[in-house]
Amino acid sequence: MKLVICNGWSDLNSGDSAIIMGIIKRFNIEYDLLEVHILSELSDKNVFYSNSIEKIRKEFPHISISTIPSPFYKVYDGTTFSKIREFFSVLLVYIRFTLGMKDGYYKAIFESDVVISKGGHFLFDRKGIHGIFHLLKCLYPLKIAKKTINLIQF
Repeated sequence: MKLVICNGWSDLNSGDSAIIMGIIKRFNIEYDLLEVHILSELSDKNVFYSNSIEKIRKEFPHISISTIPSPFYKVYDGTTFSKIREFFSVLLVYIRFTLGMKDGYYKAIFESDVVISKGGHFLFDRKGIHGIFHLLKCLYPLKIAKKTINLIQF
């Protein structure tokens, strides 16, 4: 069973870690062989990455658990430049999607058996134009999943 967990993972948040662990535990009860990919803005490619994922791996040592970095730029400082950069990252990712260009993020979803969208923050988290960009980023993995697999919303 290949499981992808998207939306809402933050390596700096123990609540998100607990939800991730609960999802993995639930699927581990049903399926002996489990491979988990967590689609995250905070992966080992990000300067804000911490070791929370290592605690999850220790809890489930027999399960392959990996983080896959988001293809989108994340705004940390709120500057106009960062917001413009975020806009262009969203635009470029959706253009690549429309053109059929696939990366590791897309491939993980496409090859999975189940995608779980964890969290609901994308419904109310940000306001204005930034909120629209954030919503598009959250919908991207669901758009890919809709094409090929079962979609579960938690």
